Amino acid sequence: MSDFSDCIIEMLRASPDGLTSNDIAARLGTTAGNLSSRLSKLAAYGIIGKARRQIDGNGSRATVYQAPRDQS
Repeated sequence: MSDFSDCIIEMLRASPDGLTSNDIAARLGTTAGNLSSRLSKLAAYGIIGKARRQIDGNGSRATVYQAPRDQS
C-alpha cells in the first residue's frame, strides 16, 4: 500500500465517527476529487468502510469513510 493510503487509514483510525472526503482532502491539502478513486478502491477492497449518513442537523447527507473496527 502507498504512503498516501496509509495516511488516509491512520487519519480515519484517529476519527472514530468517520470523515467525509472533503474532511480528508482538507487535512491532506488536496481536493475531494483527487481522492475519489483512492477512497473508492480502499472501500471496495474492504480496507476502509463507507456509508451514507446524516452529517448535520438540517438533514444533509454525505458519504462518510471509517477505518474498520479492531476485531479483538
